[in-house]
Amino acid sequence: MAVIQCENGHFYDESKFIRCPHCETLSLSSGEALRTDRTVSMKQPPVPMPPADEEELDRTVSIFSRGQGKRTPGLPVGWLVCTEGPEQGREHRLVAGRNFAGRGLGMDICLSGDPEIDPSEQFSVVYDPLSGRFSLVPGKGTLTYLNGEVLSSSAPLRDYDSIRAGGTTLVLRSFCGEDFQW
Repeated sequence: MAVIQCENGHFYDESKFIRCPHCETLSLSSGEALRTDRTVSMKQPPVPMPPADEEELDRTVSIFSRGQGKRTPGLPVGWLVCTEGPEQGREHRLVAGRNFAGRGLGMDICLSGDPEIDPSEQFSVVYDPLSGRFSLVPGKGTLTYLNGEVLSSSAPLRDYDSIRAGGTTLVLRSFCGEDFQW
């Protein structure tokens, strides 16, 4: 691996890129067309990629951001704030509809720091824009607790309610509800 620094101060691997990928991303945002020789998800905007030469076309590069999780587009309706556990102090934005929580990076509420939480669906927080109410739905992971009680079926969720799963405790802070709707 030959890491070098470009004229703008970015570091990159010279054996993988012929030019600085950071500078290329900046120039693409200034109006150049995005490359179309890569497969991109239809659910997310395309990721700007640097131009490729013949040698690079045979290489697959994975792009992800640890702990970001899948972000559902939409206006915020509330937040879950981690008050105890490995991610204490971190907030998770909630949108209308179902917000899936789990340890996997594909979750809307990604709790990747807690190994006791199921990777695919520990629980979900649902916001119904018609009624202006939140609810908590159990998933297929280990036990989930709502205000200290085991969650066995869907239950109403109110401001400052506490959700505990594994070693993580989260508190709901609503933004939308009876007093305000988008």
